[in-house]
Amino acid sequence: MSGSTFGNKIKITTEGGSHDAKMSVTIEGLPGGFTINGKELQNFINRRKPLDIYGGTPRHEKDSFTVISGLNNLTTIENTPFTIEFENKSTHSKDYDSIKNLYRPGHADFTYDMKYGEIPVGGGRASGRETLTRVAAGGIVAQYLKAKFGITCESKIVSIGHLPTSDGKITDEQIEYLKELREEGNSTGGIIKCTVKNVPSGLGEPVFNKLDAALSFAVMSIGAVKGISFGMGFDMAHSTGTVTNDEFLGIKDRRLITRHNLSGGILGGISTGEDIVFTVAVKPTPSISIPQHTVDRDGNLKEITIKGRHDSCIATRIGVVIESMALLTIADYIDI
Repeated sequence: MSGSTFGNKIKITTEGGSHDAKMSVTIEGLPGGFTINGKELQNFINRRKPLDIYGGTPRHEKDSFTVISGLNNLTTIENTPFTIEFENKSTHSKDYDSIKNLYRPGHADFTYDMKYGEIPVGGGRASGRETLTRVAAGGIVAQYLKAKFGITCESKIVSIGHLPTSDGKITDEQIEYLKELREEGNSTGGIIKCTVKNVPSGLGEPVFNKLDAALSFAVMSIGAVKGISFGMGFDMAHSTGTVTNDEFLGIKDRRLITRHNLSGGILGGISTGEDIVFTVAVKPTPSISIPQHTVDRDGNLKEITIKGRHDSCIATRIGVVIESMALLTIADYIDI
C-alpha cells in the first residue's frame, strides 16, 4: 500500500491498523546524538487515549512503546533510521462479523474495497487507531524542535458539537451532552484551534510549497479532519481589506509584529515569525449504533447497526494528533 510515508528531511513510515497484532513507525532524518526523554514521550502518546468522562471508546490499549531498532539507550545514531512499535491487545474483531460484507456509512469501507478489493476489519489503515504511530513520531519531533529551536505547539478545543468550550476546557454541559450521545448511540464533531509558537520567519515557498499548503496537506491527512483555516480564515470571505490587511507594527529579531496576526503567521506561503495559528473542523465519529441504511458488496439495500466500541466525539482527543502533524511539517521545512 502506498501513501504510508510522510515527510522529506524528517521522514516517517507507519505500519499496521486497528486490528493488527502490532503497529510501528520508522523515523529517518533526525541528527545523531539526540536523546529522547522516554517518560515525556509516553506522556505525549497518552494524551491520545480516550477518557470515559468525555464519551471515549471503551477500548483501552496500554499504548506503551517498544524500541525495535536504531536507538542507543533512546539516543539517535547518525544516518540511522529507528523504529518503535506498539501492540494491539484489545481488538475484539468478532464485533464486525455481522457487518463484514456491509459498507458502513461515513467510513472508507466502500472506497477501500473499490481500490484494494477488501473491507478491512475495523477500518484497517483507515482507522483512527492508525494515528497512534503518528503521535509517537510527533512526540519525538516535538522534543527535538523544542530543545533546538524553542518551538512548541498546543491545541485547544473550541467547541464540542454546537456547544463552545470555556477557554479550551470542556464544560459540564458538554460532558452531559456527550453522555446523552453515548446513550443514544450517536456522535458529534468539534472544532480545534492549534498554535505553533517560536517558528522563525522564512519557512515555506511562495508557489506550490507554501507552508500553509504543507500544513493543510498534513492535517487533512488525518481521517476525521474535514476542514482547516488559518488565522481569520473563512471570516475573511465576508470582511473587507481594511480589516483583513493586518497592520504592521514592527520587526523584532527577524519576526514581524502585526496588530492581530489575522494571517495566522503565514503570508504568501512563508512564515512571518509570529505564532502559526489554524483552526480544524473534526467530523462526528461515523461509527454509531443507531440503525442506518446502507448497501452490501453486491449493491443490495440493507440496514446496518454498528456494534463495537467507539467515541462519542473524536475532537476530545484529536488535538495531539493535529499537533504531531503540524510539528512534523515544521521539522521538514526548518534547517535541522
